[in-house]
Amino acid sequence: MIDRLAADMSVEQRLIGRIAGTNWSIGANRHWPAEWFVDLDHKALHHWAWQYKLRPMTAMALRAAGWPDVDASQRAAYEEAERLCIVRAIEQLRLLREISRRAAQQGLDLIVLKGVCLSVQLYGDPLIREAHDLDLLVDPQSADRLDRLLRDLGCEAPAIPAHLTERQRSVRARFTHEEKFVHPASGITIERHHKLSANTAIVEADFASLWQRRGTVAMGDFTVSTLGGADLPYYLGVHAARHGWERWKWAADLAMLLGRADAAQIEALRATARRMGTTSLVHSWILLIEAIAAGMPAALVEEAGKDRHGVRLADMALAISTARQSRETIQAAGNALRPTLYRLLLKRRPRYVAIELGRLFYREKDWRDWNMPDVMIPFLFVRRPVAYLFRKIGNAARASNGRGEA
Repeated sequence: MIDRLAADMSVEQRLIGRIAGTNWSIGANRHWPAEWFVDLDHKALHHWAWQYKLRPMTAMALRAAGWPDVDASQRAAYEEAERLCIVRAIEQLRLLREISRRAAQQGLDLIVLKGVCLSVQLYGDPLIREAHDLDLLVDPQSADRLDRLLRDLGCEAPAIPAHLTERQRSVRARFTHEEKFVHPASGITIERHHKLSANTAIVEADFASLWQRRGTVAMGDFTVSTLGGADLPYYLGVHAARHGWERWKWAADLAMLLGRADAAQIEALRATARRMGTTSLVHSWILLIEAIAAGMPAALVEEAGKDRHGVRLADMALAISTARQSRETIQAAGNALRPTLYRLLLKRRPRYVAIELGRLFYREKDWRDWNMPDVMIPFLFVRRPVAYLFRKIGNAARASNGRGEA
């Protein structure tokens, strides 16, 4: 069944999967068989390394293998992409250090998600995992304090429209989970999260509980808090699934976490999935990671393979993630039919589906552009589907008239 899932991968994608499944911990022994690098299209490989956000790992793998059949211009492209990722990671480290220092001075509790923190946590190396943003989770009651801290550092963010009423702000907060800031001096984007997901029916929403179970990561001369226990792999899997597994670096992260997890940690993850009603979703991650990167514990793969809905989700995720994307199509992919259907199927419970359907018709731009009384709030969620239907009806009518005239 795993072979069937992976059957449509290209030679380059299979190599990227092997790179994702490699132990990238500092000091680990890594082996690069020559047959992995035969008949590669390096233009395609460079693209997949970009799409899956595995450029530093790909460059290091090719270097360790002796740059097989890589000409000078191709090597320069791989190394330049690697260099840019490393420079960005260094800038993130500097900024995260200053944010952490100021937050500690103010007694502000922060949980760092993903990014350079996860790179250190999983691999012991802040530069090996490609990361673009700093993601910070804060108690919703403390969000304004963190926003002020970020602005004091020179960060910029679009202002929440002043015309929004208290109820409108509450509805908006229900359908969003972050505010984006940009640090102009470094170009780093900071995502300030007030919950882990826009759909709280699929992942823990109580900051106090997450904080109580938190872990810590030493980042050189400073320490940050991060998700602990089963919260970390569960969140990483939910986050990846809700983005259609567009980046295989998430498969690398979970392969590292689950591959070295002991029985107690696996059971804690199972318990979290049962509590959240997402056992099939977790099974789909296991199958997907085995198809991409291999190395999952055999007992977990066997268990997951018996879950028909888990197999279906894994099949859909692999079909979505193996499609070639550009910057433009990735940005538009969130509204495409297949990713939308996949997100709706992640959890087959009414509350989750209802929130997800509401999010389909939520647009931040509407809330910024429209100044209306609270009684008109439902209009913001129906105007787009209604407009879509009118366009379709109008197009069909024009096409019908055209055939009649012909």
